[in-house]
Amino acid sequence: MNIFKKTVLILILAAAGGLFSLGAAESLSSADLPEGFQLADESENLILLYKTDTPEIAVLDKRNAFFWSSAFKAPVSETGLGAQWDSRISSLADILYSKPDDENSYFESLPGTEHSVAFGLRGETLVLEIDFTALQIRFSYEISIDDNTMILSIPENSVEEYGPNSLIRLTVLPFWGAASDSENGYIMYPDGSGAIHSFTEEHGEYVQKYEALVYGKSVLDMEEKQSKEVEQALLPVFGIKRDNNAFLAVAAEGDGDMLIDFAPGGYRIPVNRISSSFIYRHKYKIKRSNVVARTTRALNTVVEIYDKERVAGDRSLNYFFLADEQANYSGMASAYRSYLIENNKIRNTGVSETPDFFLGLLMGIREQRILADRIIPMTDFESAKVIVDGLLSRDMQGMTVNLMGWEKKGYGAWPVSVPVNRKIGGFGGLKDFSSYLNDAGCSLFLQWNSIDARRDNGSFSIYGDTVKNPVGLVVSDAMNQKYLISPVKSRKILNDDLIPYLEDTEISGILFEDAGKRLLMDYVDSRRFMRNDSIRNWQSMAGDARETFPSAGVSGGNAYILADTDWLTDIPYKDTGYFFSDRSVPFFQLAVHGLIPYTTALPGNLSWDHQWTVLKWVEYGYSPYYQLTWEDPGLMRKTDYTELYNAEFTKWADTAASVYARIANEMSGLHNLQILNHDALEKQLFRNTYEDGTRVYINYGSDSLNADGITVPPRDFLVVKPEGGAN
Repeated sequence: MNIFKKTVLILILAAAGGLFSLGAAESLSSADLPEGFQLADESENLILLYKTDTPEIAVLDKRNAFFWSSAFKAPVSETGLGAQWDSRISSLADILYSKPDDENSYFESLPGTEHSVAFGLRGETLVLEIDFTALQIRFSYEISIDDNTMILSIPENSVEEYGPNSLIRLTVLPFWGAASDSENGYIMYPDGSGAIHSFTEEHGEYVQKYEALVYGKSVLDMEEKQSKEVEQALLPVFGIKRDNNAFLAVAAEGDGDMLIDFAPGGYRIPVNRISSSFIYRHKYKIKRSNVVARTTRALNTVVEIYDKERVAGDRSLNYFFLADEQANYSGMASAYRSYLIENNKIRNTGVSETPDFFLGLLMGIREQRILADRIIPMTDFESAKVIVDGLLSRDMQGMTVNLMGWEKKGYGAWPVSVPVNRKIGGFGGLKDFSSYLNDAGCSLFLQWNSIDARRDNGSFSIYGDTVKNPVGLVVSDAMNQKYLISPVKSRKILNDDLIPYLEDTEISGILFEDAGKRLLMDYVDSRRFMRNDSIRNWQSMAGDARETFPSAGVSGGNAYILADTDWLTDIPYKDTGYFFSDRSVPFFQLAVHGLIPYTTALPGNLSWDHQWTVLKWVEYGYSPYYQLTWEDPGLMRKTDYTELYNAEFTKWADTAASVYARIANEMSGLHNLQILNHDALEKQLFRNTYEDGTRVYINYGSDSLNADGITVPPRDFLVVKPEGGAN
């Protein structure tokens, strides 16, 4: 059955601003076009094509005559897909929708769903009006090309629900560039640092695919916690490599409400495909007891509900086409880096040639007791000076210090409140310590959690200052002890309390905990916050802090924060490790290195294999990071923070200093450069090539390995300068 039951139209409108005759593009060369296709637009390297009889769009790369299409091209007889899948793999869009009589469930547009596609030109823009007439939902694609890029937009004013059904999700070009299992190539998806899945005919039947909400889930159920083993999609990107050709798709608009949908060959059909789905209504799980007072069902039954109100805004994707030596994940990362720079979506912080040593210090921490809590001073300001002095005396060249638990009630007593805790030295101690670090040429950040709140901490209104769910109830844990502070309240605390209190110090800035990892949604009518509102709030808060202090730091690396931070912490060095993943790749790091310094989530002193972690720092371009205390961490055994079990300064000072000294010496001059290529030479041997030609070899194996005439010692790294000779 053909998916298009209605006649496909070519619209020819004469009114100004409307769609014009396709003949407007006939002055462009149409020689050697694939059969049935017509020319829409042409750039130096690309030709944009369309076909009306079986609706399809395509891009022809003139550099090597490679053909990218919205339809998967292998015959049904070769794939064994069957007629229904044969129709689906040619679709330009899929949608999810809800019905008025069952608004808490969603339904998928199936092959054969009655809809039409109308093609037309508006200037040099190809316009597709897609109308799911049976569902009474329609929208438009506006497609243009520029140099090596195809830009696809979905204007907000083109989306119409002219019947009773509601649009939940729209999947754009679900089979664009899809590849068979027999092809040579892979799919790159933004799981953690980045991951690739190589095409292969040797696989089983997968029962799951990769479906990730870009920037992570919105927290509206504090009991439904994401596993620490599941990495987040930090970047709104994905890509496909096929032989010596590749594309990278980047969400330019609508990224805050987008899913990455990747299905490997073996998930239902032997076709590897990846696409983005824009969300128009979010789904939430709510206990039935929170929805109705009485029911014949169990009150604790969980139901899924959708927003009544549609998420507004334009959506757009940029498809960057790469060829030959650029057609790999390194080339994709380079294209994304250029996009970020050209569109002012990332800060160039003036990274030094040699990496800073990133030192986390835990100051005070709260121990909850029956009668009265107490603060355990793990590192006071005088001890912090001794630690910094000790490291500087070991030839430390640069240092950035981050303080945790500096606030009145210690680490974990949220929301954070001033003044500085007296047991660690109070405000005078902070002021003196910040001046001391400034004189020593070091930076100082104060870590601030503006999201979490605990009932026993007080200093906030449970009903006035916390996040509410879609049915108007306060979001909390099962015991009603933990809450989420509304973004509006967080910004008020920052501007009314924190910044005025700290402005007379010499700190470098505030490190916003989880600002690059967590987006909140708040359903209080007077301050309704959706995901894009939360993004703008984080950006504004970082900007507010930078108006007073030189810098701002952020934990997490979600793309929306890259233009507003000077330090990134908690950046993943791996993917989740799904069964269809071949390996993790440093896509995030390739895009960011040399522009913003970054560290891992896990400090070196807590690593399960310290030498392995040092090698990962070198391979992925991290700044060395240790989180230390002056006192024995055993003092914290009765607190909520037991992760820092191996952190006493005297036990780690020599190791930390020697690791930093080697990295700083041998990789001097590389920290501010782009990593042009990352290559897996063998299972345990990797090579980075920097923009100045320097090559760095990293060997994780237990034996020496050879590459490019170079022997790399076991569990070690080797730096080869472009003029020859190894460091």
